[in-house]
Amino acid sequence: MTAARTATRAGTRGGSGLQRTRDWALENLDSPLSVADLASHARLHPQTLARRWRDETGLPPFRWLTLARLERAKDLLEQTDLEPRSIARVCGMGTSSSFRSRFVRETGAPPARHRTAHRGH
Repeated sequence: MTAARTATRAGTRGGSGLQRTRDWALENLDSPLSVADLASHARLHPQTLARRWRDETGLPPFRWLTLARLERAKDLLEQTDLEPRSIARVCGMGTSSSFRSRFVRETGAPPARHRTAHRGH
């Protein structure tokens, strides 16, 4: 399992106080989530949420969201024939060009290459 998958799927290093909010975030990746949205869901001040989130996941909330979106995109590339614009929308990554740019920056390969290399694995 990649570090990103470990961080977003397992998600905790010692507590599960924010697990419900992480689960909610994973169910709502298609929405434009912010740290304020996460804090509101957890009923915490944004700074408190950020500190606890990092304590539990090892990552700042926004970085965790980015990695969760990338992992969802990878899963969709590997398991579906969805077009990049649809994947971008479902993963909350904006337009297909911004999705492609972020995907390349984070993974080192374009989505099409990832799909070809990982199809059926």
